[in-house]
Amino acid sequence: MNEPTQALQDTSRFRNGWINIIGPRGPITFKGKLLGETTSFQDRHMHEGRRFADRGQRCYGCRWSEYKIFIVTELDQRTRVAYGTDYDGRYLVCSFGQTVVPHEDVYRRVDATNSPAEVVELLTTRKYGHKPNITAAAARLMARVSDIDRDLQEAWDNRVVL
Repeated sequence: MNEPTQALQDTSRFRNGWINIIGPRGPITFKGKLLGETTSFQDRHMHEGRRFADRGQRCYGCRWSEYKIFIVTELDQRTRVAYGTDYDGRYLVCSFGQTVVPHEDVYRRVDATNSPAEVVELLTTRKYGHKPNITAAAARLMARVSDIDRDLQEAWDNRVVL
């Protein structure tokens, strides 16, 4: 159930050149290219004697993050009608918080931007007033896509968050 490849497959479908992402408000359909994806999932649990981690307890076998970055070339007309210009942009950045813990919700955020620097910003977290941080999974994704897209490489190399 909590295999990362299954979870990643469940969030996007490819058909006839169209990609369908399940976003926070429903499907987002577009033509484009998957630049990269990554997960923080680990196939081991960090708690003993219980099937699931307790609330607030970190366990990358029970709760994990998944990230995807797409280049968008065309939005489906139904998506454009449903969302207006919300998903107009060169890049589509998907952040999913997955869980297998009962009574917890999957977190989905999908953002569009034309700015490579904003892609880095969208992958940056600021929890509880702490300094900006990029998770290990998000950093791996940016390293991967930097090899494919020169604009993203420049934004990643010039980032403020280290």
